[in-house]
Amino acid sequence: MTTSVSVRPPTGQLHQSLSADEQDQYYGTINDDTLCMEYLNEITTDHQSQSKDGVYRVQNDQQAIPARSSSSATKPGISPYLQKLPHSNFLQVMLPRPSSSSTQQRRQRRRRRRSTSTGRTREELLDSAYQPTNVDHLDLSSFFANSNNSFNRPTSAPTRTMPSSAKKKRTGTSIHKTSSKGQTCIITIYRNGDHDKSCYCKANSLNAILQYATEKLHMSSAARRLFDTNGQEIYRVEDIQANQEYYVSGGENFKDPFKSIRVQTEYSLNSTWTMKGLQTDAVKPKSFTTKTVISKRLDKQIKTSISLTIIENGFGSNDAIYHMLIDTVLKENFEKFLEECTKKLELTAHARKVFNYRGDEMKSLKLFLESDECTIKTVHDENVIGPIWISKGERFRPTGAYIYLELRYKEFQLQYKNVKKHYRDIMIVIKTRKQRTMKENDKNETSEDEQFSSTEGTDKEQNKTNDKSSIKDKSLLSMSNKELKEAKQALEDKLKEIEDLMKLYKAKMAEIEAAKDEEKELGPKFPNDHIAEFDFHHKMVGRHPLCLIIHENGSFNSFDPTIYLNLRSLPSKSTLQTSIEYLLQYLQTSIEMFARQRPKRVFDVNGNEIKVIGQLKSKQHLFISYGEDYRPAFVLPDDFSIHMSAFHSDELYHEHIGYWSDVYGFEMNTVAKNILVDGHVIIVPANDIMTSDCCIKTLDIYTCSNDDITFTHPFTVEVLKSGSISGFVCHFDVNFAKNLIEKVHFSTSPRSPKTHWKQTVFFLPRLYSVQEGEEITGKISCQRHPNEKRGLVIHLYVFDSKFKFYLE
Repeated sequence: MTTSVSVRPPTGQLHQSLSADEQDQYYGTINDDTLCMEYLNEITTDHQSQSKDGVYRVQNDQQAIPARSSSSATKPGISPYLQKLPHSNFLQVMLPRPSSSSTQQRRQRRRRRRSTSTGRTREELLDSAYQPTNVDHLDLSSFFANSNNSFNRPTSAPTRTMPSSAKKKRTGTSIHKTSSKGQTCIITIYRNGDHDKSCYCKANSLNAILQYATEKLHMSSAARRLFDTNGQEIYRVEDIQANQEYYVSGGENFKDPFKSIRVQTEYSLNSTWTMKGLQTDAVKPKSFTTKTVISKRLDKQIKTSISLTIIENGFGSNDAIYHMLIDTVLKENFEKFLEECTKKLELTAHARKVFNYRGDEMKSLKLFLESDECTIKTVHDENVIGPIWISKGERFRPTGAYIYLELRYKEFQLQYKNVKKHYRDIMIVIKTRKQRTMKENDKNETSEDEQFSSTEGTDKEQNKTNDKSSIKDKSLLSMSNKELKEAKQALEDKLKEIEDLMKLYKAKMAEIEAAKDEEKELGPKFPNDHIAEFDFHHKMVGRHPLCLIIHENGSFNSFDPTIYLNLRSLPSKSTLQTSIEYLLQYLQTSIEMFARQRPKRVFDVNGNEIKVIGQLKSKQHLFISYGEDYRPAFVLPDDFSIHMSAFHSDELYHEHIGYWSDVYGFEMNTVAKNILVDGHVIIVPANDIMTSDCCIKTLDIYTCSNDDITFTHPFTVEVLKSGSISGFVCHFDVNFAKNLIEKVHFSTSPRSPKTHWKQTVFFLPRLYSVQEGEEITGKISCQRHPNEKRGLVIHLYVFDSKFKFYLE
């Protein structure tokens, strides 16, 4: 913002040259006359005119501004409490006047030529401040801020001049087109350290850009510095590039808004979640104060899962080792496990085979995890499950397994060397202490033999000093004899354990060494050496061979023949045979089951007739007929049967029938009679069954029809235990027997597991006593309900009585 004041200079001879109207037009609305006059008198009293070269000159100033005439007194004035302090007009009253009008014009032309310059001389600033046009609205920032175009810019925001060191650096050229002198450019401006709020600016001066950014970005202090996206400060408007992003600050240094994001992204990319938590090679930023912990889901998955080591076939180095969490789903589903291996190892084809270190192919992951060979111990005292090698279908390559075992063997060798060295240091300390004890016991003996022994002890003491200096772990010297013995025993056990593991790895390497040499000898041919070779004219090879599974019409068996149709063997276009005729002829001459009669038609599994060989697909099931239409080969289930037995249950009888004899003290037997004739679909406990089962109806699903619903069938059941009979229960059984390798039987009997079909119960009007071993004979009939399409009417002839039931 600019600092402007309005002031009335002293009255007298100095302002008689202007008329009253000119005075009103020039002054407009000013301060109170009395306040300005009193303060001006104080200034003129204290600051009299000086020498010619002095800066204060009032009495003889012929261009002093005339005072306002009395005609303007009627104009409304501004309260003096709302004005700036009068002493801020000190420069206007006391500054020297220009020497001549020609000099003033010359200086004005010079200012116009330098309108884009970043600095002005003090003489030009004083001259500009003295102009009559600036008397009422004096801009002090033109003097203090050293700027030529400040407009409404605050005095607290001077334009920064470029230091000499920065000028020397600006010798390179920019790849972007820079704005020329006086040319406007459009740029995007952000706050320093913030990339959220921005504004577009179109200006041709650095001062205008800073002023515009202060207003549009609502900065708390005036913008003073401009930076590009690299943090380089901009000192000249010529360095501003069009259509680029810039940051303004109130004087502080550049703050990169993306620094925290960049650091966090780099830390995240170089970090990996493992079974042991977060592992990273990057330096953790100081701003990251949170502790990295495993999530509850991952922690639960780690506890309930197994970490399996998997390696791609042919590899064994440390960078080729991957770990996979195996849960119960992957353990049971081998195909899903292969899919996960394909994703984990990023294979170029689907994983098809799994091998152990010997090359034995695994068909079940569950069996491997339950075996004794699934774990192996590493140098870090960890039991690693695996490793196993994943193949895309090629032969097992033992070189990868040999490399893996060799690396583990070398790790144990290095560990054995380090432990052995530590064990040697302990032995030196123990030996030194024994020699010291022996010397203290023999120091009072003076015989020659003892002297000779003492001399020998001196030599040993010298050896002890040399050995003692070779000990790297100095903490051993401060250990007690008991601690040394315990450490010695622990190291002896460790050495024995490492030796056993080295022998184990050595034995495993010897198992596959011959296969490794064979792979080295064959080279690239080894992975595919197991693939059988076929003659060029073989049925399985050639141009687009087709694998076809042949069945008779209406039949589907697992042992039906499979043929391989080679299109190279097809007849030429000159022959009268069509493609399908050639296939039918081939079936009659090559397949025994079609030799007795010439096949005539071919159908797919959906019953669509195939007439062109181009409709055939690989591994397609074909149904061959001798001229008849297609008969479905798959009807499941294929066998259905209904069974009946007698039961007794006081609980069920009271719940459905006996309840109505006493309903809150009311007898409702009429309701009970109506309910008694209905069949009830409920679950009957197996303990309530009193007799054996009897089959009352059998249906062949392939041949049954709607007429089979109506039937009458006698039954005979044997009583298994003495008691009473409260009703009969019916259930059904189904069989999946035809066209399946394994037969499947399904039953809804009370003696079988419960199903949602439950059982159908027919209650008798009263209880009938029976004895164990007794046979109950009768007859049951079933027919459609005359009024209900899905209803049935059941007649039961038993105990010399006839009972009628309805099923809806």
